[in-house]
Amino acid sequence: MSYNPEVPYKLPQISKDTLLEVQANVLQELTKANIAMAQLKGYLRGLPQTSAMLMNPIFIKEAVESSEVENINTTLLEVMQRQIAPDVESKSSSQLVVNYLSASRWGYNHIEKYGLTHRIITGIQHKLVPDGVEGFRRLPVVIGDGRGKVHYTPPVASDIPNLIAEWEKLVNNNKQVDPLLLAAAGHYQFEAIHPFEDGNGRTGRMLINLHFINAGLLDVPVVHVSQYINAHKSQYYKLLRAVTSEGNLEDFVRFMLKAFTTQANHSFALLQRIQELQEEYRDQVRTKLPSIYTNELLNAIFAKPVRTPFQLAKDMGSHYITSSKYLRKLEEIGLLTNVKQGRYMYYVNHKLLALIENKRHMEPKKAAIIKTEAREV
Repeated sequence: MSYNPEVPYKLPQISKDTLLEVQANVLQELTKANIAMAQLKGYLRGLPQTSAMLMNPIFIKEAVESSEVENINTTLLEVMQRQIAPDVESKSSSQLVVNYLSASRWGYNHIEKYGLTHRIITGIQHKLVPDGVEGFRRLPVVIGDGRGKVHYTPPVASDIPNLIAEWEKLVNNNKQVDPLLLAAAGHYQFEAIHPFEDGNGRTGRMLINLHFINAGLLDVPVVHVSQYINAHKSQYYKLLRAVTSEGNLEDFVRFMLKAFTTQANHSFALLQRIQELQEEYRDQVRTKLPSIYTNELLNAIFAKPVRTPFQLAKDMGSHYITSSKYLRKLEEIGLLTNVKQGRYMYYVNHKLLALIENKRHMEPKKAAIIKTEAREV
């Protein structure tokens, strides 16, 4: 029977035989993706503990990118300002991205406890859409182009609990299948179920990183596919729909494996460049402002690239007057930029924000890859 996008989809299980057949056909792509993930994991484990805070801005970047997939548009600066001063009038989209951050951190903190189960799914979505309907949707939904054309009608609401149970089996009970392939297939299955009234896409992309952690491929969620999806959005949705309409899982898996490889390499390269920028700042502060130089201050303006004197004083345990002086001096030598919004004065690490917001793909430097591989041996 031909596929009809206007009829609620009877989502079939993805069999182990299908997964193994696809796996045999995408071995080259799987190998590249696994190498990229292993190199990134090794690099992250070699970072000093204080450098872990460098990943905080990257988490915010993913929140912005993932929201952009759903046409929720804002900037890193606006989101960070919203985090500091939620009372200041700003775009509603900035609050949606702040919610994404909250949901992502909740998922990361609870994946070990709950694993890839309905509890992690519903917990994430509730943090993501705190004012929405809690739990799975109870109403029918239709996915269209906004002009009357229907692209897809998800399964009926009454089927969702059983379909999520099948999703749990798919991602947890196929030990012969590569975890990266399962992450890709599981992403399709989740999006096809469309279990919530709102937040399905953003929840589904969070689950990819949690899948990596649950499988031991990464220790922290830093391979964010949203940037790749934004750059290839039409292809992503075309291949996603083709799994449903044509049963073409293989091409979608190939696309996602390329996304995993690309973004693992990009995260590796971005962290390298953030470290280089931090060393550049360290040299300048030591040379030009030796009286205020501390590792704590330097780490503070990289962990949170948008600062107020009050927030810096609180985080460093210093006096407000002292933190104000530090921020002004860093501005004077060109390391921070002063931005005023309402009654708040922000000091922005503009070079770091520009580096993170750059949408151009980056590859890691070979010397760091060689060093990482030597550590792994």
